[in-house]
Amino acid sequence: MPKIKKHKKDDEAVINQLKRLQADFDNYKKRVIKEKEIVAGNACAELVKKLLPVIDSFDKAMPLITDEGVKLIRKNLMKTLKDEGLEEIKSKDEKFDTFLHEAVMTVNSKEAEDNVVVEEAEKGYKFGGKVIRPAKVIVNKKP
Repeated sequence: MPKIKKHKKDDEAVINQLKRLQADFDNYKKRVIKEKEIVAGNACAELVKKLLPVIDSFDKAMPLITDEGVKLIRKNLMKTLKDEGLEEIKSKDEKFDTFLHEAVMTVNSKEAEDNVVVEEAEKGYKFGGKVIRPAKVIVNKKP
């Protein structure tokens, strides 16, 4: 009889060890999937970052462009990027935020509130909720 109890205890120990091993493996699989998603998201963000100068060039040229086809290309490009998670950072007339804005100049204007963005020198963007390029802005500072 004591041998049966010993084998039963051994069986339970092996079963518990297998359960722990299965749980560890499940956690490993979840962690790998999450890491792959992060890597893919970072790769997309890097690609979008490389496209920002193209968008800037389009924005500078838009007032001079009369060809509707070129305007449509820019519109489609921006729609595609927005659908993937690109957002412009709103700056003008907003409170200066060091996480979203980079001050390139300050002015002393009585018409604007203190520490408020009065002009945007370069657009800033977020991708997937993270800032990939802060907006370069001119901020009002009252003495």
